[in-house]
Amino acid sequence: MKAKWIRAGVPVALTAAALAVACGAGHVILDVDVLSFIKSAIADTFHYSSPPLPPVSTACLPPVSVNLPGALAKSAVQSVTLTATVAAENNTGTGDVTVTLHFSSDSATTCASPITTGGTVNVSGAQTKQITVSPLPPAGDTLFKNSKFFVAVQTGINAMAVPFDGRLHLVQFRALVVVNDKIF
Repeated sequence: MKAKWIRAGVPVALTAAALAVACGAGHVILDVDVLSFIKSAIADTFHYSSPPLPPVSTACLPPVSVNLPGALAKSAVQSVTLTATVAAENNTGTGDVTVTLHFSSDSATTCASPITTGGTVNVSGAQTKQITVSPLPPAGDTLFKNSKFFVAVQTGINAMAVPFDGRLHLVQFRALVVVNDKIF
């Protein structure tokens, strides 16, 4: 009985596979909570302070690797949409607060990478405002063809009234990746 089932199962499986291919290319949509992957390796809160004027920009923080499912390397990435929200929690002063996310395929070039996204918000006094980063440039889509990529955070401030002091808190960081169905 077992041999008959295997012989009958192979043609059925091949027929099902042929029908799936004949139906056209499908897409796999992955909604990835990137913050949950990097939270243990990166601080999600960054302090800013500026007693001196002119603008002060902090150094780019060390890059963190984000591992992707290996099957993405076989697939054609159609698009990547990043959404990141940062809360600027200002204590005193007035100024602009900027956050920039740098992306690269290797850790050595992450902070110098042209693949960046970010946003700026003006805060004054004791208030909290949300910074929603701009879309990732199309060149960033190629990063998702690798088994991992690196991300680094850089903050910047432009103090207009000092002392300018507060913190940035990374609230959300998600990636919506659309790929062809070559994963399986």
